[in-house]
Formats: sequence, C-alpha cells, structure tokens
Amino acid sequence: MAEYRFDVPQTIDTFTEGLPTGLYQKILELDRPHSYEQWKQAAIDCQQTYIHMKARLQAHRGGSAPTTTTRMGADPTTHKPKCYGYLSWKNKGKNHRK
Repeated sequence: MAEYRFDVPQTIDTFTEGLPTGLYQKILELDRPHSYEQWKQAAIDCQQTYIHMKARLQAHRGGSAPTTTTRMGADPTTHKPKCYGYLSWKNKGKNHRK
C-alpha cells in the first residue's frame, strides 16, 4: 500500500485532480486552501452544504422533511457554509480536473 505524505505539493495535486471542476473552482475562489487538510475540509464543507440545501429544497417542494446533521466537531452557531456543493450524483465521475 502506498503511503501519502500530506506535507508535499504532489499530494494536494493528486487530491485536487480528482475533484469536479466546479467544486475545485469554488474552493479555490472562496477558501484559498494551502494544505492538504485545508483542501480536504473545504471539500467536506461544500458537500455538506450541498446535502443540506438539497434536503431543504426538497422539503420546501413538498418532499420529506430535512434531516438536521452537523459536521463532527463543528459548532453549528459559527459554521458558515461558503459554497453550495458540487459533489452530486449527477456529476459523480464526470468533469474532473485533468
């Protein structure tokens, strides 16, 4: 099994190459991450925001009520979502950076 070193630029390059283009652009625009951990957390935050918004819109349109979930370790009073999630089933596996 290959070991990744999280302190080298190649790890960030490998991680970001797997992100959908829209998500990559939005994270870069809003968060300006410099480390692997920052990139990873920004991607997680965006996806959680997307899931929350999707559930809220579905409930608003007459679907089932949204389920409230909080990111582990997050303070729900201070967590401010910055992007609207780009990892949906519609673009899974598509439009990745190369």
